[in-house]
Amino acid sequence: MSSKINAISTGVGGLATSADNSGILELQTNDTNAITVDGSQVVSFDNNFGTVAGLPSYQCRAWVNFNGTGTVAIRASGNVSSITDNAAGDYTINFTTAMVDANYVMSATSNWDTAARAGICGHNDTRTKTTSACPMLVMQATTYALFDVSEANVAIFR
Repeated sequence: MSSKINAISTGVGGLATSADNSGILELQTNDTNAITVDGSQVVSFDNNFGTVAGLPSYQCRAWVNFNGTGTVAIRASGNVSSITDNAAGDYTINFTTAMVDANYVMSATSNWDTAARAGICGHNDTRTKTTSACPMLVMQATTYALFDVSEANVAIFR
């Protein structure tokens, strides 16, 4: 359950409220969740975007900072369950909760490796983005040879 504040348009219209002791707050319009605030004060927008000053505000849906050398290891993340190491410089970011479709944007960076002159990260067009995973490549800036980096950062927006 949750405590709810619901702007309603049926009947006489107005504002309907209900309460419990779960520590969860839901803001609704006509019984449809728009915003949920959980007991840890984490805010979720249930309609795929929020509104800031009248403009849509598209949230980061997933992010990860990981070590891409040796055994790949996630340092910190949000909505990323794991990283698959496919080959040198070739990774797959696996989502905990799937995206609504595969039309999201991946933004990625890596640390600069002075020996290899790394600096190019991108979506791997030989593998298709899916709702549950996103392919990513890290390559040498002049030869485009793939190689592992000690720090990769990825953010997914939709």
